[in-house]
Amino acid sequence: SARRSPPGFGRHSDQTGWRLGHVPRPRCTLTTRVTLQVLAGNYVLCALTKLIKSDGAWIWNSQYMPVQYAKIQVQHYYTTLQNRDLGWGGTLNELCTQHAWLCMLVYAPGLIVELLTFLMLFGRVCLLLVGLVVIAMHALVEVTMNLGFPQHQWIFLLYAVNLPFWIVRAVQSLALGMRRHPP
Repeated sequence: SARRSPPGFGRHSDQTGWRLGHVPRPRCTLTTRVTLQVLAGNYVLCALTKLIKSDGAWIWNSQYMPVQYAKIQVQHYYTTLQNRDLGWGGTLNELCTQHAWLCMLVYAPGLIVELLTFLMLFGRVCLLLVGLVVIAMHALVEVTMNLGFPQHQWIFLLYAVNLPFWIVRAVQSLALGMRRHPP
């Protein structure tokens, strides 16, 4: 009886089972797509929750973020009995305390980024740009509030920025350019 070959294997395959001259498509495309949709949905939902709970005044209320920062610092002190070095974030928050408009300028873009995270679902370039912006937003939050989200940054680095994809794309573009214009 004839045995049926799994997809991607067959009479044009070499000994390893890969078709010659063909790179197989990954089987995790659906899983990756759903993961990106869940990430985008979570960030948009977070932004909408902030807007709903603040009755639409989240950007205006962001001028009070240095107060939250001070609370985090006091909580850290009472937990460890050590003052944390505030560094650049402390300087920025001190300026924000003195100038409310600066605070809104620093923190309001985070809400806008969260609201627009769904744009990452519109192609690789949008995915890359949104991924870089979200990573930068989390880095700013970490610097200003000493509140890190390393898992979120790694997820966006792996799924959204996706350096291996862009490296392969660059190599393929160079190879294609070399075939069109030999030295």
